[in-house]
Amino acid sequence: MTDPSVRRGRPRAAALPTAGEDTSATASQTAVAAAWSAAALLTVVAAFHAAVAAGAPWGDVTQGGGTSGTLDASGRVVAGGSCVLTLVVALAVLGRAGRGPLARRGRTTTVLAWVATVYAAVGVVLNLVTRSSSERTLWAPVSALLLLLVIVVMAQTRPRGTPRTG
Repeated sequence: MTDPSVRRGRPRAAALPTAGEDTSATASQTAVAAAWSAAALLTVVAAFHAAVAAGAPWGDVTQGGGTSGTLDASGRVVAGGSCVLTLVVALAVLGRAGRGPLARRGRTTTVLAWVATVYAAVGVVLNLVTRSSSERTLWAPVSALLLLLVIVVMAQTRPRGTPRTG
């Protein structure tokens, strides 16, 4: 007997969630792919922050580019905090798409996913307005791609029946 969700040998795409429904079980393939892509990109960013916190001489491409070489102690602490925040954002984006340890956390995942969206948007703005051309050249495209991926996840996992604004 064939699975009724399979048509012409291909599984039917999962339905989008209804209002109040847990998005973790019904995320589309697009949302899942975007979430994994965002999480991979965020992991690279977190690794960069970890390296800077550990003393990598990349001060000219982080935190406004005002430091050449290794950041001072306070800059390294900020980089360490950024590393942790970036990993939490990665988990939130995955959780919104129904993957990872935050997949079934309901409201917590929703709030963290919105924090991830704001984080990505602020990252684009900050990386576009930085005085450091090296930082802008490296991080503006990365942050723009990250924002695009997060928007895809948020849009694809929006509960049905939620009105669109605008």
